[in-house]
Order: sequence, then structure tokens, then C-alpha cells
Amino acid sequence: DLSVGEEYVELFCTALGAPPRVRTGFAELAHEILMNAVYDAPVDSLGNHLYAHDRKKEVSLTEEQSAKLMMATDGRTILMGVHDPFGSLERSHVFGGISRALSSGEMDTSGGGAGLGMYYVYRNAMHAIFTVNPAGFTDVAVLYDLDINRRVFSSLARSVHFHEV
Repeated sequence: DLSVGEEYVELFCTALGAPPRVRTGFAELAHEILMNAVYDAPVDSLGNHLYAHDRKKEVSLTEEQSAKLMMATDGRTILMGVHDPFGSLERSHVFGGISRALSSGEMDTSGGGAGLGMYYVYRNAMHAIFTVNPAGFTDVAVLYDLDINRRVFSSLARSVHFHEV
């Protein structure tokens, strides 16, 4: 149930004293990253996506195949991480999604979703790091600095990193 992840993130941010817009933004971000990990990431042994083309299809994953959500903080910076055991995320999905959203606002529904996940990452994270092992996993880590005013944050540059290992 993806709403559990969103609720956890919002509670985590609330406990830190994060402003409402940060709490909401990170909860939305968790939803989008988890949707990608649950619907877009799972592939069969031939690399065919199992659920990406139908977001209403019931997903059936084993414990080993499930996405993992992690939150951490040092009191100033929030880290949210999502891990999936598939490694099917491609560089073009990350930068293509961000580029489409920033240049035209267009959505790409050809993969089953609306193509919003990467835009949410870009909009809500100061730094985003994608680490992909095509034979084994995808890790997405996003960081947000709580000391930065949200209005100021919206004008700052972001960094997005993609590493294939």
C-alpha cells in the first residue's frame, strides 16, 4: 500500500518540525518514487516490464521484489531513499522526464504513468542521486536542506546524478 509510505514520510517530516510545504512535497515525492519502484521497475527474466503499462493492474511482488523506503536526517538535512531490486531505470527516463517537464510541461503516458515522477524529484530535492545496477537494483536518494526557506529553495539550482554500476 503506497499510502503507508506517504504517511510515514509526512510523519517523519512533522517530527522534524519541517514546514507544511516540505512535508507535503516530500510525501508527494515519496508517492511518485514508490509508484515508479512498484509499477515501472518490475521486469521479468527477459527484461519486459510487468506493470508499467497499466497503473490499475494489481501488483503481486514477493518480499524480495518489494520496494524499500528509507528516511534519515541529521536534523538539518532530510534524506529519503527508495530501493528496488530490478535495476531497470534508464538514464533517458530520468533526464527525459525532467527535461519534458521543465521545457514544455508535457506528460508522457506511453509507459503507463504520467511521467511526473522525475519532475517531482527535481522540484522537491536539492540533490538527487540515481544509482542503477541493470543486473540487480535501483537506488534513488533525494536530499533536502531544512535550513533553506522554501521560497529561496525554488530559485536555487538542483543537482541530479545518475550512476550505472
